[in-house]
Order: sequence, then structure tokens, then C-alpha cells
Amino acid sequence: MTTVITPKDSHTEQKKKLYTNLVNSQEVATRTSSYSSENTRKAFIDTCLHRYNNQPPYSWQLDAAVAFYLGLDCTVLAGTGSGKSLPFVMPCILSSNKVLLVISPLNSLEEDQVTCWCHKMGLTSVAVNHQMYTDELHEELHLWKCQVIYTSPEMAISNPHFNGLLCSPNYHEHLIGLVIDEAHCIVQWGGDFQPTYSKLDKLWSFMPTHIPLYIISATMTPDVLLEVCRLLHISPSTSFHLNLGNDRKNISRVEVALIIDSL
Repeated sequence: MTTVITPKDSHTEQKKKLYTNLVNSQEVATRTSSYSSENTRKAFIDTCLHRYNNQPPYSWQLDAAVAFYLGLDCTVLAGTGSGKSLPFVMPCILSSNKVLLVISPLNSLEEDQVTCWCHKMGLTSVAVNHQMYTDELHEELHLWKCQVIYTSPEMAISNPHFNGLLCSPNYHEHLIGLVIDEAHCIVQWGGDFQPTYSKLDKLWSFMPTHIPLYIISATMTPDVLLEVCRLLHISPSTSFHLNLGNDRKNISRVEVALIIDSL
């Protein structure tokens, strides 16, 4: 069954249709493999309880994780600190022999995710940038010793050794998915400011069609989302979309009047 999203669909109707993709994928996986929705969700929950401060994942995090694990392209829009990064690392928990590639706009974000996030979850990870890319690291990546690789668009596209590794069919056999953090940058930064971001579709074009894409953002407008999906060829019929909004109840706007005495 093909899901068709039309401009006339309300937000509720779109959400219902896109959740249909998740349900259909689970049914297909159950019929064609040993997949169990109940066991998969339980494994995700148990791991989070064990590794993540005894804190269970939210239901939407489980939905996104399962969708990504089953091979659906995912778009997740949520505010900073909402936990939108947790779903894309969950599949690594069940697939320890697989590799996840995460594209991030800044080296500082890459390093922060590695030290404060992946290590906490018990995942082997590394931030790959021009400053620390060595023959030794290249060999470790070639042998799939890291489950999660954080890198920049420039490194993934412009470094010939690293790009050659990422685009090799042998590496694709171990790649569980591609994540693009701050995905709005593809459109908003892809001009003169950081042109490499607008070339991520070239990297994506070298990936086999069965490898899912997971894009996240806290500030993506509907128009930008449509353009990003167009550039990355994300189809409503094979994707899962969540829009949690970016409202933060603990943050409010305060207007302060500034009075300047004239001398």
C-alpha cells in the first residue's frame, strides 16, 4: 500500500498516513523475517533503562527508532534538548556489527556527542575531522571498529580517503544508516556560507537505496523541510515524519524597557 500525502491534508491526517508507513513496515518485517515489534521495543527500553540513567525512552522516540531500524527514512523536528538524537543510536544497540554515519555542522558538536552521549550509551564512537584523520584511524574505520562516526560535510565529501571509504560497496554492507544533524543547514547554509552542505545529496546518491536516512532539526520551517526532502529524495511513501515543535516551556520571552537619560 502506497502512502500519498496531499497539500490539502491536515497535520493530523499527514501524521496518520505517515504512521501507516511504520505499521506497514512492521507487518512486512514480521512476515518476512524474525522481527518482533514487542521484542524490539522491549530491547530498546531495557537498554535505555540500563545505560541512560534508568530513564525509559518516550513513545515517540521508540516510534522513530523502530522506523529507522526497519529502513524508513525519518524526519524528526523537535526542540533542542528534547531527545531527538536518542532514536537514531538505538538501532546500533541491536546491531553491534553495524556502523552509523552522522553528519554534523560543527566539530565541537561532533566531539560533544561522542564524549557526552555515545560513551554514556556504551557505543564505540569517534569524531572524524581533518585535524585528527590519520592512516591509523582510516584503518580502524575500514575494519568497522567504531559503531558511530561523527563527521562534517566537508570531511565526508572533500577528503578523498574518507570519501572513498564511505562510498565503497564493502563499507555499505556494514552501514546501518546516515544521519544529518541540523538538516536545515542544507538549505540555509548551502550557499556562499558553507557550500558543502548543499552537496550532501551527492554523498547520499552513492548510498544503496536500502540504507535509511535520518534528518533532524530544531528550526526547520515547512518550506525548508520540503526543499530538504526534495534534495535528498525523501518520499512520503517510504518515510516517517515527526514534528514535535520547538516550544520550550522553561523558556519565555521577557521584554525589558531601556530608559536612557538625555544629558
